[in-house]
Amino acid sequence: MNNKDCFVCNWIDRISINEQKYFIAELETGYVFLSSKWQYFKGYTFFLSKIHVSELHLMPIEFRKKFLFEMTIVSEAVQNAFKAVKINCESLGNSCSHVHWHIIPRYENDPLPEKAIWNIDRSTLCVRIVVV
Repeated sequence: MNNKDCFVCNWIDRISINEQKYFIAELETGYVFLSSKWQYFKGYTFFLSKIHVSELHLMPIEFRKKFLFEMTIVSEAVQNAFKAVKINCESLGNSCSHVHWHIIPRYENDPLPEKAIWNIDRSTLCVRIVVV
């Protein structure tokens, strides 16, 4: 159920033509990507729904249950892989109305652990991962 005008749907479509070097895995309900430009928090990951809906409550109930469960699996994998002390999981949708999760590892050296990452000046952060 893709929407041709949706950034996320178009991002997902590029998997099939190998234009997604940040693609990690396909699960039953969604796709896992390492964030390409938000690696100030090492391991920052996206989990994108396979169906185009703007809100979790608009998903068919069984799909929604599985999608939420799989998001927790992705979250656990990110924490284990990157040894984060905390994982933030956020589903916002203000700038993109395709349901997706931001899975954000937080670390002991976090400059402002009490703040959302959106409130941290990125120029003060030094972690940057480049995937080639």
